[in-house]
Amino acid sequence: MPMIALLYALSPGTGNISYTGIFLTAMLAFVSVLVSRRIVLRMERQAAVQAEKALIRQELTDVHRHLYQSSYVLGTLKEMYETSAVPTGKRPMLLTFQKLKLPDDTLIFTSDSFRQLPAQVISELHQVRLRLRNINLTADHLGAYCWSERYEQDVMKQHLDTFASYMVFVADKKVAPCVVALFGTKPVDRTAENMKDKSRDLVFEKWVAGNG
Repeated sequence: MPMIALLYALSPGTGNISYTGIFLTAMLAFVSVLVSRRIVLRMERQAAVQAEKALIRQELTDVHRHLYQSSYVLGTLKEMYETSAVPTGKRPMLLTFQKLKLPDDTLIFTSDSFRQLPAQVISELHQVRLRLRNINLTADHLGAYCWSERYEQDVMKQHLDTFASYMVFVADKKVAPCVVALFGTKPVDRTAENMKDKSRDLVFEKWVAGNG
């Protein structure tokens, strides 16, 4: 269309150059560039959204697997208490509880990482973020209690059972729905395949009064 207008503006027989035609040509060229630019920007935004969604999906899938694996570790530790399999005079290493925590420098914990996502999904992800922070705080508290003077095995068993159940709840009722909302499919839990020796992450240290 800009070329047609230009040819009309410069066509023989008009007697002179049509400045209206030239102006029209310039305007059409400007609009064409503007539309093309908007199309490019829209495609770039769409690509950015898809890339962001893919990263968040991977993180949520990793979180889902980690929560299940951690719940298995806690369940195994509880069973060891119930069957008197915990070494006499020893307690689980503090590192055992630190490994239950999730890193807080990922996209899930980044305040502006959700800006391209649907409002409903953003709301769900904020709930996930709060739950994961609660898990990190609980892991710290459980480790501190295990290595304190107030430690009692029966109370510890209750804490382990409650914490393991909470992790499964967050995995199934908070994390999985976010993955479904974003991608239409639930994350596949393959943790059980790698947990045949569920006690491998459990290491015990001798506890001496006054070192907690």
